[in-house]
Amino acid sequence: GYLPETAPLPPELRVGEYLRFRARIEGIVRPDAAVEAALAATGTADVVRAPIGHLSRGYRQRVGLAGALLGDPPLLVLDEPTVGLDPVQVEDVRRLLRTLPDDRAVVFSSHLLAEVEAVCDRVVILAEGRVVADEPVGGRVEIRVRWDADPSGLLEAAAAACGRAIPRPSPRPDGTFEATIPAAAGEAERIAEAVGRASAAAGVAVLELSPRRSRLEERFLEAAGGPRKEAGG
Repeated sequence: GYLPETAPLPPELRVGEYLRFRARIEGIVRPDAAVEAALAATGTADVVRAPIGHLSRGYRQRVGLAGALLGDPPLLVLDEPTVGLDPVQVEDVRRLLRTLPDDRAVVFSSHLLAEVEAVCDRVVILAEGRVVADEPVGGRVEIRVRWDADPSGLLEAAAAACGRAIPRPSPRPDGTFEATIPAAAGEAERIAEAVGRASAAAGVAVLELSPRRSRLEERFLEAAGGPRKEAGG
């Protein structure tokens, strides 16, 4: 099923007429049952007799989604489905997508990264026609480590223990040293423990060892090769 950014809906048809017509031309065996199921799934049964041209943009998006759901397709492709909607309508569409059955794949194309974080399990980032990232949403963690002295001598041992290179720490104005270690969410605990043990063995005190999830905006800029900015910059 496919929903383009602007659903090409005939304004002169009523909602039920349009969906039944679409079901017939798509060759759906039981068109009336398919229409009823799509209306129920998208919360549009109350406007089934309304002319499409009289509906709000939010309801037109719902009708477009109902059309995409006809025949219960295993794959649903949505192209910028919330563009132009007000905040209430955006939340309606999000809620609707979250209630769809889990036995179908939904491909959600959007430049609005907050929307991606709100409704998606996995993100694929494209840059100049190439896939530059494919990972779970929120699946990356950055582990911030701060030591009370220069930890350069322990980096090799820590890297060997956790199986990941440790970025060279940067000195801070207060005399401490800091590094940020990128990791997958499932690796964070193991890496933090390995860094802590290596620091203790080297006699360097760890003042802070805290994981935080990477923001999707930062991840997008990193993967697409754009500039990274500090928060508030």
